Amino acid sequence: MFNKMNVSKYLFSMKNKFSYDMFLEKFRIQNFRGIHDLTLTFNKGLNIIIGENNSGKTRIIDALRLCLGYKDVDRTIYINENDFTVGLPETESIEFSLYFKGNPDEQELFYDIFNPETQYLEIHFKYYIKVKNNRKRIYNKVWGGSFEGQQIPDEIFQELYHIYLDPLRDSRRYLHPGRNNILGKFFSKVESAEYDKNELIQDLNEQINEHRIIDFIKSSKEGYIDSHLDGMTHNDFPQFDINLIPEEYDAFVNNFFITLPIESGNLELSQNGLGYNNLIYMSILLGNLRDSNDDESIYTALCVEEPEAHLHPQLQKSFFNYLMEFLDNDYAFQIFMTSHSPILVSHANLESLIILENINNEISAINWYDLNLDEKDEIYFKKFFDMSKVNLLFSKKVIIVEGRTEGILLQLFDKTKFNLLNNENIEIIETDSKDSMEHYIKLFSINENKLNLKKKCVVLIDNDKKNVDSSPSELSKKFKREYCKENICIFESEKDIEFEIIHANIDNIDLLEELLVDNFVVKNISLTQEFISSLRDPTSNKKEEIFKYLNKKKIKKTNFAIKIVEEWENFDNFKIPEVIENLFEFLKED
Repeated sequence: MFNKMNVSKYLFSMKNKFSYDMFLEKFRIQNFRGIHDLTLTFNKGLNIIIGENNSGKTRIIDALRLCLGYKDVDRTIYINENDFTVGLPETESIEFSLYFKGNPDEQELFYDIFNPETQYLEIHFKYYIKVKNNRKRIYNKVWGGSFEGQQIPDEIFQELYHIYLDPLRDSRRYLHPGRNNILGKFFSKVESAEYDKNELIQDLNEQINEHRIIDFIKSSKEGYIDSHLDGMTHNDFPQFDINLIPEEYDAFVNNFFITLPIESGNLELSQNGLGYNNLIYMSILLGNLRDSNDDESIYTALCVEEPEAHLHPQLQKSFFNYLMEFLDNDYAFQIFMTSHSPILVSHANLESLIILENINNEISAINWYDLNLDEKDEIYFKKFFDMSKVNLLFSKKVIIVEGRTEGILLQLFDKTKFNLLNNENIEIIETDSKDSMEHYIKLFSINENKLNLKKKCVVLIDNDKKNVDSSPSELSKKFKREYCKENICIFESEKDIEFEIIHANIDNIDLLEELLVDNFVVKNISLTQEFISSLRDPTSNKKEEIFKYLNKKKIKKTNFAIKIVEEWENFDNFKIPEVIENLFEFLKED
């Protein structure tokens, strides 16, 4: 009679009759290293987890490794006391829940962990601390399906395979000969019907023992070592032999070392660049991944942290493109990748992005496809979301401006007075129009049917007034009406940033003359001199004169900003516009 465990073993012995489509769709983390309660939704193939520093990327990868490698013999990660969130009551526990999506065949094969209510294949982990004999110890429970206590056969864990690529800073330690040699581990694992490993080593030893080098080693040993050993020991003290290679295959392959051929010989690992060594290391691990699929593991995952480490931009692109090709053409597996690289992210399918945010020590995760974007927005981002724009996803706060002029000036004003951009990890996004700005603003805007990025977003727009008494443009009014709420704040320049700078310094006519009467900055010197003269007239309506002058569009906007940057030290008593002061004051607030 079959008991439950025997049924599981029988089903897994017949697994080649099943079709496989299984992937991890949801992952819940509770009370782990400061993550209170976080549920991530994963894609079937590629998942790129991004966000600012300390937003939880490494914690998520470590949690995946703890779960997927729970029964691995050679696992290197365990729960310890420091993993429990500081400040939680001792009754609280660390909990992980894996929710796999599977087809009917997989539901039958994994019936021990199938929850018919949720239609997921579920594995749950709970870690808790108990004090015994005045010592704290960590205990755990693992169960499957819908209720705590439902046992999981070992066969299920054996079908969950993963490979971890850590955020390498020096891969040489894993490539050198010795017990940790990743190349040796690969050759120990790989199987071949054509070659018998033991016969290969036996044949190699026989050939070496017949080589002249053995005679040389023996004569040298007898002439220079044995006589000293005989003098220091008694007559029946055993002699020793010297073997060139081990007699066991695994010990032999652990001594492999890697070189890079060049014209004058070979470079050793220590002479290679770190980036090249990292690529060798990752290639070997991908070879392990290929071999694991040949063994027909039902579920396979690749966990990669910061693959860009030590790779220059072109190699980053090559690595990422190959990984995508490998994913599409060779094997069905999930990739969980963390990255700080705008290059990698800008080359990825945006649908694969999972964006982490840490707002007031509360970590949240948002999938790109859940953001408040319509089809027009999606088309725009696929075309224009390049490296310079992707950085907003890695920042803590964001400033969106209409053009290059504002971007240049905000960086200057921050450097000379506020010092917020670097200290607060604030990214400036330069666009080319209000239409372009709106695509970016919608990433942060609230919609009851969609999610939004919760980080603080500041928008600096021109109100585009035609004269002193006219109203702002309809698009400017729309921005204030629809988007100025919650985490978004809209700041308006009256007319444009050039108006704000001139108006702020209107009492410093000498400075304005030095700034504006320059062919590099303006297109018409005589017109500009007339404008400066009008400002000197105490009876003139200076605000109206500025509007008239700017409406003639004689300022070269980017050059205007460049001159302010280059001549900043010579511009005495330059006043930063009030709208810019207010913008930075708002950014200071938590």
